[in-house]
Amino acid sequence: MKAAAIRTVSAICIILGIFSIVTQGASLVKRSFVFYDAICHGIWAGALYILAGSLGITAARKRTRSLLIATMVVSILSIAASIVAAVLSGFPALMEYFTFCNHKSKRRCHPTILLVFQWALMAVSILAFVCVTTLAALTSKAVCCNKRKNMNKDSNTVPYVDIATVTQTIEVSPKTEEIIEKKPKRIAEVLAQKSSPYANQRGVPNVYLLSAKEILSNDDFRWFNIGRPDAVSPSEDHRDHKVIILMGATGCGKSTLIDGMINYILGVRWKDPFRFKCVRDDTSIITNHARTNTVTAYTLRHQDGMNVPFSITIIDTPGYGDTKGVKRDKQITRNIQQFLTQHKTRVDQIHAACFVAASGDSRLTATQRYAIDSIFSIFGKDMKENIRLLVTFADNSQPAVVEACAAANFPVTFPSAGITYSKFNSSVLYADNTQPEDEDFSFDERFWDMSQENYYKFFTMLAGMNGRGRKSAPEVFQSRQLLEHSLEDMKRELADCLVNIENMEMFRRQMREYGHKMDQFNDQVQISLMRSRAVEEQQ
Repeated sequence: MKAAAIRTVSAICIILGIFSIVTQGASLVKRSFVFYDAICHGIWAGALYILAGSLGITAARKRTRSLLIATMVVSILSIAASIVAAVLSGFPALMEYFTFCNHKSKRRCHPTILLVFQWALMAVSILAFVCVTTLAALTSKAVCCNKRKNMNKDSNTVPYVDIATVTQTIEVSPKTEEIIEKKPKRIAEVLAQKSSPYANQRGVPNVYLLSAKEILSNDDFRWFNIGRPDAVSPSEDHRDHKVIILMGATGCGKSTLIDGMINYILGVRWKDPFRFKCVRDDTSIITNHARTNTVTAYTLRHQDGMNVPFSITIIDTPGYGDTKGVKRDKQITRNIQQFLTQHKTRVDQIHAACFVAASGDSRLTATQRYAIDSIFSIFGKDMKENIRLLVTFADNSQPAVVEACAAANFPVTFPSAGITYSKFNSSVLYADNTQPEDEDFSFDERFWDMSQENYYKFFTMLAGMNGRGRKSAPEVFQSRQLLEHSLEDMKRELADCLVNIENMEMFRRQMREYGHKMDQFNDQVQISLMRSRAVEEQQ
């Protein structure tokens, strides 16, 4: 309300200042160069009115103490200027000074017009006096109120020093506690209140299963929106949306890596009394879908407070090389292809296809090689620049799996730089963060800081990566299906040929064994053959 009043009064001051300058200028144009007009009181007084009004509008908008004080000072000067201008304009007007002509040229002498100008300047000065006085009162009141609020705010917290113990103690009043409680909560704290405790892991810190809305669920696919129930698919999100897919062998740490990424994105800190789990385990879901049997996507739409400036979808895939054998591995590849090409929740592009491997793997197994080949079979060679190696269970040393991947011709983004990889260590993700009083240094906290730095590097790299369209994925999928069908046909034809060859070989052996007996067989054998013949019916 005060700001609106200050703006209104300031605008009136500016209008009066302009009118004062114009009136004084018109009076000078009439060449009335007497003592009162030579002072030009209407011009400099009008300039002060305009300055006071401009400062008042700025102070009402920004509401800073310095601007309010400046407006108050200029308003006081304007009060004095308005009084002087009113006296200098009113004295000759009341004395009818301009009834006598002082010009050399009688034709330019218009005493009545000059008298009207002086009356107008006096009226403007009186109105300006009222206006700037009101403005000075409003600004002074605003300055005093702000000062009183600051004094009350400072008085709520009173520090005192105990000289005997040389320690500082701060007393906090109830008002200060209310202010602290009203501090905006971080996105991680808000989600922790909305999430349910994780049944399989309790202790310090508390582990919560993130609340999620399942938008796709069948025997092969699952899709969750985390944090916001109104989240949409990546193709419908107008904000920059990154999509990554994780593939690798069973036990390489994909699930824990995803949980670590989610905790980093949500801004979870080491001292926080909570952690999040995102990956749905068999014991934490109601339906009978097993996590290892489905391709699962997790979407987080960007919110203020996240550590990444974009929305993200992380696609988790079942691990290759489980107990179900090669047939199961082929089924996993087909499920991934179908997930990327299905139309219910489209994936228009992939920004990073990540191969996950443990740091200590000095040689790639057949399963890991099959997983790498599956990446190319799904995305084709167009995805070569967007394939990344994610090393889990890694420390600061050079991971052995990087050399193993290089020996297996893992794709490189830049030939001179070698394989582009990122290191992660999620061993302290759910570790106890309570530090004993007799310990000044925590190795777990140091590992936590290292992991946060690794996540920061990865997501910074991801922010600069361009997505590859999925247009080639259906083509690769169809080509692969045609090749598989052709291969199956060739296998069947080859099997038939092998059977025929085996029959011919068996017949040749029998001919070699029993052929001489055919020459010795001279007996004649009479065979009766029965034939059917059409007979005309007798009438």
